[in-house]
Amino acid sequence: MSLRMDDINQKENAMKLSMQTVDFRLAKLEEVVLQTAESLFSVQQVQVVSGCLSAGEGVGDLFSLFFFQR
Repeated sequence: MSLRMDDINQKENAMKLSMQTVDFRLAKLEEVVLQTAESLFSVQQVQVVSGCLSAGEGVGDLFSLFFFQR
């Protein structure tokens, strides 16, 4: 009977460890997603500024793009 309880406890501990590992990896994945989103936003802002500069818009227009879109 005690052998069966030991088996159950070992399986329970293994499941807890697996769940902790999944939670850790999910948290890391969420961090990567946020970093990627921030990077894409930065690239988009550079493209907007580059487009404005090539279109000949003034500095005031660039100022409004950066500070009033946020």
